[in-house]
Amino acid sequence: MKKTGVILLVVLAIGLIITVANSVSTRNFMAKVKRIHLGDTKVAVERVLGRPVGVFKPSQAGSTNFIIAMLEVRSETWAYGPKMYLGKEFPYFVPFRLRMFRPDEDDVAIEFDSSAKVSKISIPSR
Repeated sequence: MKKTGVILLVVLAIGLIITVANSVSTRNFMAKVKRIHLGDTKVAVERVLGRPVGVFKPSQAGSTNFIIAMLEVRSETWAYGPKMYLGKEFPYFVPFRLRMFRPDEDDVAIEFDSSAKVSKISIPSR
């Protein structure tokens, strides 16, 4: 019984540490996002936020395929979000995010105009 209690305590402590670390990491990242401004270059964005987890560009096929045109991005968009994901619903732990045509709804998305300058910054409401 004593052994089970110690194991349970260790598991709870690890869970608490992960939760706190995730919260601090998210706050630090959001502070970095606030340093990005409209008109910044791709180099400036990468210097502040690092490499994106996904880069989405409009395809040429989108102009002829209605379904792709509805799903994909309109301009080059960089996605910043976790590669690993702890979900709020069962199964809670999903090891990856599926980003096919655009960023995930929980990603920070940085859109660039045709001159490679930031034209829009999308921050999810959490």
